[in-house]
Amino acid sequence: MPARDISNQLVVFGRRNCREFSDLLKTLNFNDPSSQDVTFWFKNSGAKLYNNDRHSNQIEIYLMHDSFEKYELKADDIAVSVRLQSVLDCLFVLDGATSCFEIHYEAVGAPLKIYTEDDGVVLEATIPTTEVNLDLVHDATKITIKFSPDRIVFCGIIGDMGESYTEFPRGSDELESYTCDDHGAFSYTPKILKRLIPSLAITTGAQLKIDERGNLSVRSQVHLVDAPEKPFVDFKCVPMTVYDDDPE
Repeated sequence: MPARDISNQLVVFGRRNCREFSDLLKTLNFNDPSSQDVTFWFKNSGAKLYNNDRHSNQIEIYLMHDSFEKYELKADDIAVSVRLQSVLDCLFVLDGATSCFEIHYEAVGAPLKIYTEDDGVVLEATIPTTEVNLDLVHDATKITIKFSPDRIVFCGIIGDMGESYTEFPRGSDELESYTCDDHGAFSYTPKILKRLIPSLAITTGAQLKIDERGNLSVRSQVHLVDAPEKPFVDFKCVPMTVYDDDPE
C-alpha cells in the first residue's frame, strides 16, 4: 500500500486480505445490505462494528487493535456509520489473496475513504457517512427459551404442527459449560434468531447469555488469519414476552 499523509486523519485502519474482512462484515447483514448501515466505533483498545435492524436487535463484531496492521486514532471513542453494501462493494473489487485495504476518516461528517490494493493495482473509493443511531427497541412475534439450573430448552411454533422443543441438560456433550441459578423464560422473534446463521457459519465457538431482563447475547469467536487475538461477533436482541412458568 503506497504511503499517504495521515496527519489530518481522525481514524486510519487497515490490514491484509480484503475478502476475509468482507466475509466478516457480511455477518452484520440482516436482510438487504443496500438499505442497512454499519457503524464503526473506534476506541484505543480496538474497534466495534455493529448493525441495528429496525432497532429491535443488534449484531456486533469486536476487533482488538492488534488485529489490524495499521490502527491509528487521534481521539478515543469515535463512531461513524456508512452503508454496508457500499463498503462490501469496495472490498469486493480487489479481493485476491495478496490484497490489502486501508480506511481513512478525516472528521465528523466527512466521507469514509477506502483504499484497496492487489498485485500493484490501487483503487480509491469515497463513501458518504450517515448519522450514527444507537437506539435499540422492541419488535414482535414469538419463540421461547426456557432455562433452569438443570437445563435449557428452546421451543417454538412450527406452522399448524404445534410446538417444537430442543432440550440441553446440564452436563450435555453439546455444552462446554452451563451456568444458571434461577428459573425463567423469554420469547424472541424466530426471524431474528435465524440471522445468527451467517456468524455461526464462520465461528470456532459460541457463548449464549441471557440477563435478568431477558436481553439475549450470543458471542461467536471467529478465526482471522494472522490476528494475535481471535475477534468475535456479538449478536444481541431484546425479549418480547416474559413467561413465569418453569421449563416443563
